[in-house]
Amino acid sequence: MKTHATNHFASLTDDLPSLTDDLASLTDDLASLTDDLASLTDDLASLTDDLASLTDDLASLTDDLASLTDDLASLMDDLASLTDDLASLTNDLPSQTNDFSPLMDDFASLTRDFPSVIDDLIPV
Repeated sequence: MKTHATNHFASLTDDLPSLTDDLASLTDDLASLTDDLASLTDDLASLTDDLASLTDDLASLTDDLASLTDDLASLMDDLASLTDDLASLTNDLPSQTNDFSPLMDDFASLTRDFPSVIDDLIPV
């Protein structure tokens, strides 16, 4: 039985350099993966900061949009009032024009009479 144990130990001893090389390779792989994880963690932290900044910007823009929407609603109310006023004035325009027409006739008559009035005012 000692021979079997001795043979097994000898076999393990023979396998030890190969196992050591495998362990070294796995250690290198683990170190590389650790570096990759650190790099990804840094990238994630940077992206998280960018996302926080964009979120703040979005909140600010949302507030600005709400304010502009309120301003637009107020302007639309003003526009509706002005439109009503303009409609009323437009409806009054024909009667105002009719009221103005006799004045224009009087003015035309005065303009025609003006040269003779001037002649009457100039001393001879």
